[in-house]
Amino acid sequence: VRICSTCGNVDTSDPCMICTDPRRDAGTLIVVEDVADLWALERAAEETRDLPGPVLEIGLGKGRTYSHLRKLFPDRRIIAFD
Repeated sequence: VRICSTCGNVDTSDPCMICTDPRRDAGTLIVVEDVADLWALERAAEETRDLPGPVLEIGLGKGRTYSHLRKLFPDRRIIAFD
């Protein structure tokens, strides 16, 4: 287990798998309270990335922002409730 020197994530490699993902936007910063929140966001994005239809976000916060969703899902309609 290692700490990623780029983002501080806990992973088996440095930099972590999230930071080395070529689909990531290196210019976006997301602040989360706990590393579990980071993993949850990444998993949710991965599970829904290839599904058709709009993205529905209820309750922005905990690192989730409209601009972050726009970068994760550039070609999808996003409906967000704050």
